[in-house]
Amino acid sequence: MKPIQAHRRKIRHAAAIAALLGLLVGLDWATGDDLAFAYFYFLPIILAGFTLPTFATLLAALTTAVVAELLTPRGMLFHGFFGTPHHASIARTMSYCLAGVTISWLTTAYRLQVHRLLALHEITASINSAINVTETLELVVRHSALLTSAQLGYLYLRNREEETITVGAAFGDRASSHKEITFSARNSVAAALMALPRPNRFRAAQDLPGGTLPAPLPAHQTRHVMTAPLIVRGEPIGLILVASTSRHWFSRGEMEGLGLLAEAAAIAIDEAQLYERTEQMAITDSLTGLHNRRYFKQHFELELGRAQRRQGILSLIVFDLDRFKDVNDSYGHLTGDHALREVSRVALTMVRRTDLLARIGGDEFAILLPESNRTDGVSVADKLRLALAETPIEATDGRELRLTISAGVASYPFDGIEMTAIFEAADKALYRAKGAGRNHICPDFDLELEPALAGSAT
Repeated sequence: MKPIQAHRRKIRHAAAIAALLGLLVGLDWATGDDLAFAYFYFLPIILAGFTLPTFATLLAALTTAVVAELLTPRGMLFHGFFGTPHHASIARTMSYCLAGVTISWLTTAYRLQVHRLLALHEITASINSAINVTETLELVVRHSALLTSAQLGYLYLRNREEETITVGAAFGDRASSHKEITFSARNSVAAALMALPRPNRFRAAQDLPGGTLPAPLPAHQTRHVMTAPLIVRGEPIGLILVASTSRHWFSRGEMEGLGLLAEAAAIAIDEAQLYERTEQMAITDSLTGLHNRRYFKQHFELELGRAQRRQGILSLIVFDLDRFKDVNDSYGHLTGDHALREVSRVALTMVRRTDLLARIGGDEFAILLPESNRTDGVSVADKLRLALAETPIEATDGRELRLTISAGVASYPFDGIEMTAIFEAADKALYRAKGAGRNHICPDFDLELEPALAGSAT
């Protein structure tokens, strides 16, 4: 897609020439001639305007007009170069010429507007086809670079719950290092620019709110800044900011184009965020914030397939809270919910980044440990059991309680080669732990029966 700024010079030159049209048409009217046959002059000039730069168009216009005046009965050849009609012919010639240039300028402006609308149509289509927020943000900044003559650009996103602003995407010098930068929204220049209701241009840093550039815009490189807020349902959700490192001042057309881009981008980003939130809700337990049973099984299948292809290992821990029904009956369900959240918090501190912790039932949890044998699983489960037993949980009435867990551990390939078989082995081990008096960890078979397999889950 050709950048919009490629047409700016042509329009600027044509506008300066067309400004003389009014005067020359007035001279033409004063001499008593009319413009009834002017289209004979305009046709080649208009055609030239489609393909030639402005000065080439003017040259074509002058040549066409002079030839027409020399060869037509009303032209200078028939009236004589030294007769009275000479001045009128010159005025008429220049009037037709400048009228043609004006039409050429209007044609070019129309073409520019059509080009901008087509570009925005392409942008909107590509943005709406993005499958996630990250891809949408990258497309928006890429198109903002094409629609303007900027050398730097940033897309800021605001998180109202946390009162932070994040650089979601960027282009230009050191763009990759600036992405994902997060800072407080309070008293920030970016937040002040988001609050402005329409696109704006700023010639210098001191013209911006607060008189400073928003982070991470480099002060030593930036000369001019242009911004457009991303507004959804009357609330700003972000900001597109582009900057020029040259003396070039952004045109009004560029500002209008950036504003139209921001309108399309705001809707697309909001829809992408909504889609991701919906997807996340479908795989997340709303009480604890952990993944739910559905996601856990999907991830289990992927990890199991990877272990089978690589001839690797993995372990599964299934645990639940001992006598949790008594907690709900004695302290109330609010305390029970708080206890589940505390168990989740403590359990998250016991697992690695590669492990997966999920709530798969009421008070039942599961941990998937890739590249870990059953011995590793028993070790992790026992550390979690001890940590929870030492964690005080405060009830809603101020009383303090402590919880214990029972857990069963199973592994691939020792306890099964399919997900169902491994889950059944872990469940059997859990029931054995319950039968042993609770607050106990149990594998399905004796540990010494398992072959020594490499792995660690510290």
